Amino acid sequence: MNILEKLSALDLRSIAQVSCLSRDLAAPLYFRSVGLQFDDKSLLISTQACLALPLYRRTTFFQTPKYLRCNLLDADDRHLKALLGFLESFEGTQVFFVSIVKDGEMLGDFAPLFQSIRDSSCRSLRFSDREAFYHAYPPPVLPEFVAIPTPPNRCNFQTFHANSPIFFSRSMVSLTLSSLRNSSLTDLSLTRTSLSAIQWTALMRNLHLPQLIFLSVDIECPTAALVEFLPRHDIHQLWLYGQCVDAPHHLMQKTDTPRIPLHSLRVLAGPLWYLASLLQKVRVPLRIQTLELYLDEESLASAPNYLSAILDITQQFIAIDCLGLSFYHQSLISGSFDLPLDEYRTIPVRKVTIYLPHWYRYSDQHPLASATHKTTLGVKLMIYAHRSAAVLG
Repeated sequence: MNILEKLSALDLRSIAQVSCLSRDLAAPLYFRSVGLQFDDKSLLISTQACLALPLYRRTTFFQTPKYLRCNLLDADDRHLKALLGFLESFEGTQVFFVSIVKDGEMLGDFAPLFQSIRDSSCRSLRFSDREAFYHAYPPPVLPEFVAIPTPPNRCNFQTFHANSPIFFSRSMVSLTLSSLRNSSLTDLSLTRTSLSAIQWTALMRNLHLPQLIFLSVDIECPTAALVEFLPRHDIHQLWLYGQCVDAPHHLMQKTDTPRIPLHSLRVLAGPLWYLASLLQKVRVPLRIQTLELYLDEESLASAPNYLSAILDITQQFIAIDCLGLSFYHQSLISGSFDLPLDEYRTIPVRKVTIYLPHWYRYSDQHPLASATHKTTLGVKLMIYAHRSAAVLG
């Protein structure tokens, strides 16, 4: 065994294919060397480990996993076909859940693998692409985007997180839209899609998911399209993601049309400027579990004073269980936290959490501390819990 531990991954693979005995001795070391990790219920697969899956399938200790977690950085067709063959070897009734991370370029064709997952008994697919290269996946033109037939076979997804432009590329968009139109989704996330405002409008208008309770979308989705979509669904959690340097002017224009009630909403999160526009068009419950405001560069341009802008939004509620404030890069300007002398409004919140960029944790120029010091010269700035209320005054 000591000798085997000194061998390379290639040598271990060769030994594991000699006999059943050598396979059981060398295979665990080989799998560990290529990043294939497993236990009774889950399987962790790296790009290199995809090529080890046929061997793993033939071992005596193989168990059909319930949870698959894959990191497919730089995966090419060899890796994707190996993973595809592995998934197709599962029993048809086996329920499983898939999570895929792709922080970089995918060199192979993902469409066959996605179709196999969609047509299987998989209940959840979560695909994350935090370093998406939009130019690598040209989005479809509008006629291609709208004219998608509904497939005869029902998709088994209950959770679908398509957080990558790859799902709306020309080779994938028909599979993605047919999956959305023929499933019983309760949890849907569509971010980093590279869709235009017109395409977002077409998508939301033609999408109906009666059981949906969790929705996450890009801020490129126009508020008008979102307001048209939301009343047709019983959404409990709404999350809006992305940073936009130049927000469309129509977002900031006030409207006199009646506000649409959203009675079931419990969690609302997104950029301050986007939520300010959305809340002009919808009527949310007076009590909400979680409200998260993201303050980015556009928030600074639309609301030079953060505290007043935050109060404008929080006045929509009589009770907030948890208020989160997230600051990004250029939004961290201490002057934006000065408290106007005539500001006496309160925030009815049980808990306040402030999120700063990781690099600011060790900075000695903390803008909140600086703002607090400045305001003590005139009006005190206090954020504290008092009978389930945090007060600014």
